[in-house]
Amino acid sequence: MKYIEVYRNLIFLLSVIVSSSIFSQTAREIIDKSIQYHDPDGFLESISWTMSFDEVRPDQSVRKSTFMLNPQTMDFEAMRTIDSKEVQLTMKNGKFKGLLDGRDDYSEEQAKTLRINKDRALMMRDYYHYLWCMPMKLTDPGTIIDETVKKVDFFGQELLQIKITYESSVGDDIWYFYFDPGTYAMKGYRFYHDEEVNDGEYILLADEYELGNVRLPKSRIWYTHKENKLLGEDRLMKIEFELPYYEIPDYPEHYSACTVVARMADGLGFRYYWATEGLRDEDLKYKPSEDARTTSETIDHLLGLSEFILNSALQRSNTRREQGEMSFTEKRTKTLFNIKRVADIMRSCNDLSKYKIVTERGENITEYPFWNQINGPIADALWHCGQVVSFRRSSGNPYNSKASVFTGKVRE
Repeated sequence: MKYIEVYRNLIFLLSVIVSSSIFSQTAREIIDKSIQYHDPDGFLESISWTMSFDEVRPDQSVRKSTFMLNPQTMDFEAMRTIDSKEVQLTMKNGKFKGLLDGRDDYSEEQAKTLRINKDRALMMRDYYHYLWCMPMKLTDPGTIIDETVKKVDFFGQELLQIKITYESSVGDDIWYFYFDPGTYAMKGYRFYHDEEVNDGEYILLADEYELGNVRLPKSRIWYTHKENKLLGEDRLMKIEFELPYYEIPDYPEHYSACTVVARMADGLGFRYYWATEGLRDEDLKYKPSEDARTTSETIDHLLGLSEFILNSALQRSNTRREQGEMSFTEKRTKTLFNIKRVADIMRSCNDLSKYKIVTERGENITEYPFWNQINGPIADALWHCGQVVSFRRSSGNPYNSKASVFTGKVRE
């Protein structure tokens, strides 16, 4: 009996320790870890993206929708099929444009019935930006994060619940978000206009769509609180990012060590973009000799170099990390955005000496000054871009001669 009592006390103590390890984290720390899980590189808030959806109604009818957003300028385009008609709503440079089946000569009655107006466009832009960029939007100005973290049962899942409200200038709904206590993946959310009367809706998230490091819920199923009524399901079918470096950005406003490095990174990005644009399967498999790398293996090496350079810019160490399976498109996307992040960081820095190369091999930590970054990984990446250009020419798919590495522009 004595041993049974000791065992029970030990189990209780372990449960307290486990519980404390969860609740010792603040709500903001949990949200930050969830952001690291879903979009660690900040793609959805820094670059243009397009998402395509199947919107499934309770009667199983399906409406096709496509949404494009530039989060930097808030330019937006939505295309939806409604009653066999294609409705397009666009906001560009603050100006609204609506089209019905590709034409702008629709009637007032059609505009009213199909809600082709600026207010509708703005509402849809904000709606999709908010919900499909969660949990990243939970750090926006005006967000009030309740620091009480509760472990609750959310439709059969034991999850961490965080309450979110907003400053009056932002909104007055009450939201609850639910996170996996192990991975910090967002698993669901609910909102109320008036919690006491149990209005509003709850949303169950299922499956994931992955593109590079971005992981978003693939399915969102909506129900009312009061009636527990199914409202529909939004299925994410595809994500596309607008890749940087089709052309080199404008010159920096002034010369400095940091802006020169930024320009070097931009030049690398432009060369990589056009070295890898339009590569076919046969190009990726090509190698000039039996003991040489294939083009695909060279692209793997360039991805590794871009991460090595980025780690220095982010002031974090280089450790051996296992890469999951990635398609050529995913590798190319990630490499280009790694280079762009380096260039953006360098453009705003003022002291290169703090961007050291730090390598970790077990307990061994080695540091090198930024000088080694220039003659090492950056120069190496430029070298290998040239290899890809040479290889693709040999495999019968030459580099686009209209892309000028001197001007950083594409000739007409």
